[in-house]
Amino acid sequence: MAESRTPAVVPEIARNQEIDATRHPADTALLFRRSAARSPRSSICWNGTSVATERDRSETEMSREKALPSMISDFLDRKLAKRFQAYDVDGNGVIERRDFALAVERMGDAFGRKPDDPELQRVAELNFALWDRLVAQCDANNDGKVSEAEFKEASLSGSLETVDSFEEDYIPLIDAALDIADADRDGKLTATEFTLWAASLLNHSQPEIDEIIRRLDHDDDGLIARDVIFASIREYFFNDSPDSAGSWVVDPSPDR
Repeated sequence: MAESRTPAVVPEIARNQEIDATRHPADTALLFRRSAARSPRSSICWNGTSVATERDRSETEMSREKALPSMISDFLDRKLAKRFQAYDVDGNGVIERRDFALAVERMGDAFGRKPDDPELQRVAELNFALWDRLVAQCDANNDGKVSEAEFKEASLSGSLETVDSFEEDYIPLIDAALDIADADRDGKLTATEFTLWAASLLNHSQPEIDEIIRRLDHDDDGLIARDVIFASIREYFFNDSPDSAGSWVVDPSPDR
């Protein structure tokens, strides 16, 4: 499958995160666990053969991880809930493959693209690939659906979104979707283009979109640069601060 990348859209901000002592304690623990999740080790049995790859942690640490969802900050819990809602397009309380099909269908309708449009098909291909990864990582009971609890648990474990998976799964999808939204390919979206894009793919309401535009239109020219959108979404995945730009993309309510 061909990969469409946007060259050097934003600086790397996730590989060497500093731990801020002012964070909520559970959020700080989450950053440590995310770092550990990116450093697997191979366990060796008595005859020297590799039998498994696992994170180096004790049973006590694993018990703490299972308890973590009840300990995380209200903001991080709300952030994950909002992300879940973005995936749950039909609003039935679970994420299914149908939701990913609906998102593509809604985007096609919003921008006047037919199902056989090559650019829309590219978005569909990448979106279903994201679903395959999501269900593989989150569907603990193998029912072909992802509950909010399953989604949050996988997100908090650090296994759902990593720097590599963001580059491989999300960047091409966002890029392909923005190709459809950015009609004149000038690298910027008008307020109308961004509204159609955010409503169809992020599942945001109009008041939420208006707040995002207000926050991301840095020079008040009515346009939002694609690199600003990329940077904001990257910040969402890898910066847990309520003041980060990414937080406004996924949780734009003024009273948050």
